[in-house]
Amino acid sequence: MIELKNLNLRVITAAIQKLENKAAEKCAMRLLIMSMPDLFGKDGKEYIKKTVDLMLRDITPELEEAIRIGNELGEALRVKKA
Repeated sequence: MIELKNLNLRVITAAIQKLENKAAEKCAMRLLIMSMPDLFGKDGKEYIKKTVDLMLRDITPELEEAIRIGNELGEALRVKKA
């Protein structure tokens, strides 16, 4: 977990970008391991729903951390502006 105290905007932005990249890599791995027979089979829609559900579970920690950092940054900017 990154702490925002004494960090500049560039470092904070890089931390969020790193989390977003990690989430994208996880989604890409899920797509690489997809089964083509299952995807194009009679239960293809269910397979897609299951895969997307698994992707969301995979990336939830990174998304939650990025949101937390973004919210803290927004709060810090509001406090500094006031």
